[in-house]
This record gives sequence, C-alpha cells and structure tokens, in this order.
Amino acid sequence: MDWNIWKSKRINGEWQKPMPFFEKNIEGNRFYPYLTNSGNLYFSITPHGSGNSDLYVSKYKNRNYQKSSPLININSEKLEGDAFVSPDESYLIFAGFGRGQNLGKSDLYISFNENGTWSVPVWMGKEINSQGYDGSPFVTKDGKYLIFTSSRGSTDENTFFNHYIISFNSEKYNQKLI
Repeated sequence: MDWNIWKSKRINGEWQKPMPFFEKNIEGNRFYPYLTNSGNLYFSITPHGSGNSDLYVSKYKNRNYQKSSPLININSEKLEGDAFVSPDESYLIFAGFGRGQNLGKSDLYISFNENGTWSVPVWMGKEINSQGYDGSPFVTKDGKYLIFTSSRGSTDENTFFNHYIISFNSEKYNQKLI
C-alpha cells in the first residue's frame, strides 16, 4: 500500500480527475497535508514498513514545488505527525509520541518560525494534553480557538476520540516572550 497526497482542479464548476500532488514519487506514505498562504505544503511521511513518521515541507518557488525537506528541530527518533501550520507560517502545532515532556500516548507541541528556522518544540501542557492520544490540531482562522482530537476518557480496549475546542493564544507558548 502506498498512501499519497492527491490534487484535483475545478474547471467550469467540475472537479477533474485526481492526480498525485507530486510529479515524482516520494518514498513512503504521505499524509496530513497542510497548505500555507505562501503555497508551501507541509505533510507527514512514514517510510514503508515503519511505524515512525516525520514532518516535511515542500516549498513553493517559481511556480513549482521544490524537493521535500524534513523539519529541523521538529523531527526526532520518535513519531511526529498531524501538523497544523499557521497560514503565515509563524508557528506550527503537531502531535508527538514519547517525547521528553509528555503526559500521554501522544501530546501536542508548538514551534515558532524564527527567521526560517523552527524553534525547539514546546509542550503545550496539561490544559491541552491528556493521558490518551491528543492530535489533529487546527486553529481557527481568527487564531482565537484551538480544535483538536483526544482519546481522553477511553481505554486501550475501547479507544474513541472526541473533538475539543479551547481558547488559544500562540504567544502564550513562545519562550522568547516568557
């Protein structure tokens, strides 16, 4: 099985046949894409046969997508995925598994873009994270609310996920402002 990111154009109100987003195949499964205002595409890659994934970006330059590159300071030996990137690419929130500071099976972390380099991720704390799986972050267009999924309250034998919405201010986590 090879998971891919697909695209389709809408012409005269009709969606055209979907095609792989990248013209050249990228090794591994690609999923959870997020497109920013600049046109840069962020996504996860899980190598075939691996349970690990990392976050990547394909920058949009001169009307073309560049070769994908891993996110420095974000990726670790553990699994990273489910990235939400602010439209202006000033911060990103992602799910990390088994990182140094954590509360559960996966927790949410935030990183800030500092002159084109992502800062060391900051754990988003007990207000957001639980002992279960926390992931799939999304911030509303006005930047005031964080929506995410969590398996809190479920068991390993009966894991279920609910959506949570909380007030959000990204600067609360910016270590340079603390």
